[in-house]
Amino acid sequence: MVYTPILFREVDDAVDSRRRVIHASMMDRLNDYFDFTIDFILDNCEKPLLALYNETISLVVVQGLDKGIFGGSKKLSTKDIGKRGAIMVKKLINVMTALIDATNGEKLPAEFLRFLASISGNLCIPPQDYFTEFELYRLRFTYYATLKDVSPMMIKMICGLFILLRVLILKFLCQPWDIITGLE
Repeated sequence: MVYTPILFREVDDAVDSRRRVIHASMMDRLNDYFDFTIDFILDNCEKPLLALYNETISLVVVQGLDKGIFGGSKKLSTKDIGKRGAIMVKKLINVMTALIDATNGEKLPAEFLRFLASISGNLCIPPQDYFTEFELYRLRFTYYATLKDVSPMMIKMICGLFILLRVLILKFLCQPWDIITGLE
């Protein structure tokens, strides 16, 4: 009975130590896979991304700007907003179609698929602060912060959000100046 708290403390210390080692190696691997995913998207979606980046019509669709934050003095009509929105949607659909065509099991390298499996399977330890609130509300964790009861839909969510949110949206659409040199 006296040894039980000591045993639990030792187990917790061992798990924390393992978690720190896995977290450090995972962060190194995560940066490598960000770079790999960026290269993968550039290789497979170059044409639609160039069309999006080279669009000459302003994609700003805020109605009624009058010397607003973008310095424009022209108010946009509802028709202009609809036209600009349609152009933006078409360009983004082309990017998504190219990405969907490229992301089948035959085109993705096995190492990349192993990485996606390592962040989305049962009992895997994700990097600290990796998941968004959207994901956290839908996932379940053990006492030791490993994933548990992961369904196939949850795996698709984790993998899809890695490619779409963390790479495509955050890197290509929100910070294109970091990527655009690779397209020219």
